[in-house]
Amino acid sequence: MSYAWDDINNVYSPPSFKVDRGSRLNITLQVDKKIDEISLRVLEELFRFWTFPLDGKEMKPYKVTTFTMNGDTIQVSLTVLKKKE
Repeated sequence: MSYAWDDINNVYSPPSFKVDRGSRLNITLQVDKKIDEISLRVLEELFRFWTFPLDGKEMKPYKVTTFTMNGDTIQVSLTVLKKKE
């Protein structure tokens, strides 16, 4: 399976509200066709274990509370654990 990634600046804009610890975010991904089970698991793992480096540590900024796929739509709900600007 191949992926075509759009320019993030054309498909994403930052939230219009303040994101703090405990904030809940919902992400909806619309795909052009259903993703196979293995690719869906890889995508879910990416959301569940993604971190970023900060001050020599790996930061886990959120916890995935739900990850579901229904047809061509993937729904992900996140709870913000930490915020450091």
